[in-house]
Amino acid sequence: MIFFFTNLIHLKKKNKGVNPDLPETWKETHYSEKRKCWTDGSETVYKKLKDVQDQAMANGSVPLTDEELSCTVFGPKPGYIRGLGHGPKPSLTKSGQTSQAQLMRDAEEAREETTAVQKKCEEALVEAAQARKNTEQLAETIATMQSQLNFLLQQNGRNMPSNDANCSTNDGDRLVDEDAMEY
Repeated sequence: MIFFFTNLIHLKKKNKGVNPDLPETWKETHYSEKRKCWTDGSETVYKKLKDVQDQAMANGSVPLTDEELSCTVFGPKPGYIRGLGHGPKPSLTKSGQTSQAQLMRDAEEAREETTAVQKKCEEALVEAAQARKNTEQLAETIATMQSQLNFLLQQNGRNMPSNDANCSTNDGDRLVDEDAMEY
């Protein structure tokens, strides 16, 4: 038991003050770096710990605590958490399981909310892209209409007689059409 906690303190220092996770603690206490070998059956347990941990992470759920990982791999044992030594007391009582179930429901609700928000965001992006496309089409239409108007004004200017008394004088000043004026 003293060896376990001494090893745990050493691991904590090695990890810059952070407690290592259960698989790393298991490896550190059951694998000999000098001899490059595992104690009996420990490598299988280590691989199972890593597999269960990786599977929990791959499912996108909340990562398992060391205690949950221990209970999953080794099975529950009253008053003792296998793989973590005699010191810790299990918290997976009936109320702990209830709160864990509540946490799982909360996590699922959060995932659903996140999915809904992402969907709304994607819809907003699609709408913005469509609005941008419509704006570009309107700008092209306006430019086309402007060029057609300019063309028609040019054509109209060419077809009008330049000596029209209502339009200009000999010195280039504009005259006012007296018929169009109101008195």
